[in-house]
Amino acid sequence: RARRRVGSRCCRVWSESVEGGVCKGDWREFRAKLVLGERDVAVEKDCEWCHPLTSAEPGCLLLANPKFFSENQVYFKHAVILLLQSDEDGAHGIIINKRMKTQLKSMSPEANALSNNRIYFGGDVGETMFFIHDYTDLQNTAEVFPGVFCGGYEEILKAAEGGTINPERVKVFLRYCGWAPNQLQDEIEKQAWIPAACSKEVVLNAHVDIADSEAFWRKLYNLMGKTDHPK
Repeated sequence: RARRRVGSRCCRVWSESVEGGVCKGDWREFRAKLVLGERDVAVEKDCEWCHPLTSAEPGCLLLANPKFFSENQVYFKHAVILLLQSDEDGAHGIIINKRMKTQLKSMSPEANALSNNRIYFGGDVGETMFFIHDYTDLQNTAEVFPGVFCGGYEEILKAAEGGTINPERVKVFLRYCGWAPNQLQDEIEKQAWIPAACSKEVVLNAHVDIADSEAFWRKLYNLMGKTDHPK
């Protein structure tokens, strides 16, 4: 089905995305059409889009406000975090724009299909490894949001070694970012973080080294329609 350009009138978006009172496809994409339609921005299939949210939700991005991380926790400056979980027990996520030069083989004595994958600095908590990908039929994975999955390390190795998936499509993260109950919302209210929804392409297509983290942050900030870049 051809997708038309999103206009500023909600009825136009509604007629395109809803049939018989039921939202079709990814509801996040439908919401994006409503929000971005106010700016007359197109939401096309397989394109990158990003828009601000008023609060955090699982699967959203958190753009660090660089004003808050110039002196303390400087590794968060211009960080973009994919929030994996957020509920009454707290929240955790991984930084997606801080790829290191280190490869997975430096941490594993046995060679495997992911040995040459470079590792992303995921955060400042723990030593857990996370694997982000877009393969829908692997067991022991959790859907972060439609089209983006986390986990399934053993299944990824088997599938990659069998040639059924491309290991380069798997992103490897070491450590994570964590918040106690209500801590993240408090920090958002203090404007330390800018929550945003995004398309799966933003997460899956980005291969951002630490040196390029600010450029990626600014790209998303621009996609959100913001121009007053904080320093």
